[in-house]
Amino acid sequence: MARVFKFGGGCLKDASEIKRLIDILAAESEPSRLVLVISALGKTTNSLEEIIKLGFEGKDFSSALEALIKDHCSIAKEVCKESEHVIRKIADIDLEIKTNLKELLDQKGKKYDFVYDQIVSYGEILSSILVFHALDQEGYKVDFLDAKEVVFTNARNRNGGVLWEKTQQAILDFMEESEKDIVVTQGFIGTFEKEFTTTLGREGSDFSGAIFASSLDAPSLTIWKDVPGIMNGDPKICNPKYVFPFLSYFETSELTYYGAKVIHPKTIKPLANKKIPIHVRSFYDPHASGTIISEKGLHEEVPTLILKKNQALISFTTKNFEFIKSYHLELIFSEVQNLAVAINLTQSSAISFSVVADFDEKKTINLINSLDGDFHCKYNFDLSLLTIKNYTDSIISQIEGSHEVLLKQQTRNTCRVLIEDLREDEKINIDVLENQ
Repeated sequence: MARVFKFGGGCLKDASEIKRLIDILAAESEPSRLVLVISALGKTTNSLEEIIKLGFEGKDFSSALEALIKDHCSIAKEVCKESEHVIRKIADIDLEIKTNLKELLDQKGKKYDFVYDQIVSYGEILSSILVFHALDQEGYKVDFLDAKEVVFTNARNRNGGVLWEKTQQAILDFMEESEKDIVVTQGFIGTFEKEFTTTLGREGSDFSGAIFASSLDAPSLTIWKDVPGIMNGDPKICNPKYVFPFLSYFETSELTYYGAKVIHPKTIKPLANKKIPIHVRSFYDPHASGTIISEKGLHEEVPTLILKKNQALISFTTKNFEFIKSYHLELIFSEVQNLAVAINLTQSSAISFSVVADFDEKKTINLINSLDGDFHCKYNFDLSLLTIKNYTDSIISQIEGSHEVLLKQQTRNTCRVLIEDLREDEKINIDVLENQ
């Protein structure tokens, strides 16, 4: 029986952290095989996205790609005792990226999302090669698995739908044939009929971990993070002090719906179906308990803050002061579905209907333009949606006293407020989070 470990790019940023990964494996005493699901290092995905953007704009991307490849070669020199072979592999990938991107851009009619999947996926290939060779040269019995050989999806780019039966059989076949103790593979990546690469959605490596764990009926999935576990707030935007020891699948799904980023939303369902627990553990303090996600919930009301940035508020007001009726909502949601706009909150009044949605320039503007003939449309961009679970009056007062609130919804235990986007590195200071 194999356990599955997923290591995110937030942990694996440089050579010292690949060495830390090896130390974590060395300290493992449980006698089972391991599947390591590896994300792209650090900001590699961002860099590859910028390279694609430059290519589509007809600009030179060679210096950006050169810097990315140089970083990976430098890491190879530090983590691999015999680095020449690894550096040659990285150089081959460098050539592949240049050749493939040029060919794709030369083909008329190739959509951005298709090109995105073919090129951005190289980030995970590069990182997994580094981890594989670092382990191999440390004497571990390790196998390399290209995820494109076993994770099959439909043809949808940037959000591939997994073909579960075919994927599970391919993973089981590989594991049965491999005789190694550790298998290194990639997160985020899939394939459509082995003809072209697909990806599972931004930050989708957690989901990859769930795919492998579910397919193998693993005893657990461990997600190694740069935080102590799932906390009652994102350390990037507030100062949380509470680490949840336990969360249920339902509680975790609810947090991800509101925008919590510690677990990818698609991760929960395949594991909940098989009652496979998820352990969220600290990469920097591996002896800490972290958070266990299973059927067992916390049963404790801890105030929790979740922020979803880059939101748009769009209000559709009927003409001639007509009350909002079902056919108005049908018009709005028909366009929302056609344009695949992600709605996070709705609010209705007598003659208007408002939505809060993830801002995507093309989709959002098209939604407004397509409905402008039927409604008076007003909109605000550069907003953040703040959700406070298990709020107190004190928390609400602090938020309303320090931020302009454009929209507010409140139920018995959840309050959601729309505020202006936080500035870079700006935090929300809520005292109660520090006192739990």
